[in-house]
Parts: sequence; C-alpha cells; structure tokens
Amino acid sequence: MRPLAPRKNEALRHLKRIADNRWRIDPVADVSYDLLTNDLIYSARDIARLVKVHSEGTKTRTTSTAVQNLHDTYLKYAAEEDLQENVELMTEALTRCMWHFDQTFFFGLMRRHVRHAGSQPAHNPKLAGGLARYELINLDVRDRMHRTLKAQWDPTIDHIIIWVRDADGNLRDFDELLGDMLHEMCHAWMDRFSDSMDERHERWVDLDDGHGEMFWNLLVFVLQRAHGWLGGAALLRMRDEARRDWTEARAREV
Repeated sequence: MRPLAPRKNEALRHLKRIADNRWRIDPVADVSYDLLTNDLIYSARDIARLVKVHSEGTKTRTTSTAVQNLHDTYLKYAAEEDLQENVELMTEALTRCMWHFDQTFFFGLMRRHVRHAGSQPAHNPKLAGGLARYELINLDVRDRMHRTLKAQWDPTIDHIIIWVRDADGNLRDFDELLGDMLHEMCHAWMDRFSDSMDERHERWVDLDDGHGEMFWNLLVFVLQRAHGWLGGAALLRMRDEARRDWTEARAREV
C-alpha cells in the first residue's frame, strides 16, 4: 500500500536510494524497483506532488537562493548577444539552466552522481568499487535538426536529447529550448522515480507515448512556475499548450 501523501524528507531519502541504485535496474525491464531492492517507490501522483511541495518552498524569487541562482543564470545567458549564433554558448546555457531547474524542481536528483556498471563517463569520472560514477540524467545537445523531433527522453541511456537547429539551420529560441528541456525532464522524472507497476501507471504516465494525465499535470505546473520566475512568451505558450493537452488527456478517461 503506497502512502497517498509522503512526507517530503522521508520521501527524499527513498528517492535518493532509487537514484543511487540506478545501476542495478534494467532501463527497459518490466519489473518494479521495490521488488529488486525492498525499498519504497511512490506512484506518479505522489512524485508529482513532491515536486510541487519542493517548489513551493522556493516560490518567492527574492528570498530563495535556488531560484535566485536560476534567475541570475537565465539573465546572464539571455543577455549574451551571440547566444542565438553560438552553439557552444547555447549548450553551456542549457546545461547550466538544467542544473538549476533540477535544484528548484527535482531535488537535485537528476544531476546526482550515481554508480553505473560497464560505463566510463566522459565528464568528471569517479571510480568506486569498479563502477564509474556519472550523472543520473545526462543532457545531450545536438547541433543539428531532427526530421520529426525537437527533443527526446531516451530511457535506455538516461539521456535527454535536444536538437537545437530549426529547418533553416538556425539555432532555435533559447526560451523554447528551455521549455523543451523541461518537458523531457518531466518525462525522466516520471520514468525514473514513479512506480511502473502501479495499476494506474498506464493512464497516468504511459498513455500516448508517455503523455498520461499525471505527466501533463506535472508539466503544466513546472512550466507555470518557470514562467513565473523567468518570464518569456515561449514558456507561457508552452504552458497553455500543455494545459490543453492535459484537459484532453483527462477527457479521454471519462
């Protein structure tokens, strides 16, 4: 029986253990994490609630160090004159903003260094017990366009992939790229930390290629909060689009 409203500190201990035991879990295996580790894992609804509770603690930009750092980082890169022409600078901006989004929404778990069997990370490797340490979720910025996708969460390699070029070969808008990154971070959060064996998981998460009701619930909240902190017409537009998709997802269940 899963608790409906896990206490934040207790839940965070369980979530950290899930992250730290990532190397033990086949990314595509149809098996519940808690069956392998005898640990507790929460439903998609509960981990969406946890993000909201955590984010509520950083609601006021002027009094929150985490949000202030996000805001300052965003403004720093948005003010760069050549941001839209320099892919290295854009990659740096997305990487830094992902780190701050992780702190403000996802408890810093996505960029947490965890053990990984059989892999030698390219960035900051630390070896322990024969296993390399790398970030739980990696950002892969690709300097080209994709024929059909703008961004993708790939659970088989724990990568968020973002294609930064548009059809004309130009770098896409910074705010739009941030919105796409947040979209994929919500996918990663649901995939890595919610109970896939929960009987409601299909409609809450897996429906429509990972776009179930609780995914949209979380994404709308995240985009709304990000827009409140950073502004930007693209984030507002993407929030409205996500809200519409959330409404449609709920209507399909009626």
